Amino acid sequence: MAVVATHADVRVEGVVTASSSGDRLAGAIVRLGERQTTTRSDGRFALAGIDDGEHCLEVSYLGFEDEVVNIEARG
Repeated sequence: MAVVATHADVRVEGVVTASSSGDRLAGAIVRLGERQTTTRSDGRFALAGIDDGEHCLEVSYLGFEDEVVNIEARG
């Protein structure tokens, strides 16, 4: 699994893909602190209202190992 995240104005957006095939993963669970969302049918996600600073973005998807990505959000 691979996660690509971008951030602007304390909004974190990205796409979750299978690292082996590059397929986008719909329905993956994305967590950042107390906020959580699921990826859309195209594998994309967005989390708003994120505080500035360093965070651990956690992604879970059935059949894959959980992924943790360290990110820095700057507004």
